Amino acid sequence: MEIILLVIKTFLISQFVVKFEPFTWVIDIIRLKISPENIFMNLIINIVNMLITCSKCCSFWTGLMLGGIWVGLVASYISYLYGWLIEPKIEKYVNPI
Repeated sequence: MEIILLVIKTFLISQFVVKFEPFTWVIDIIRLKISPENIFMNLIINIVNMLITCSKCCSFWTGLMLGGIWVGLVASYISYLYGWLIEPKIEKYVNPI
């Protein structure tokens, strides 16, 4: 039961991080300040950007930090299923065309 709660918490934390737009604003501001010649910093910024915009990646790494490899894998798979099955239906009702 404790592991299930940890997976749910991991999923919720990762969804919050992905949907919280000020994180991407900060990344965009930092990206503007870095020169294109600084390959190492651009690589770091791109990795961080991927980790905070991809729900599966964010779920995996958050789960890995909080509970281990299995928590990360299960949370990432739940995030994949959520993005495939549930999120399109929510977006249809939130943003009708």
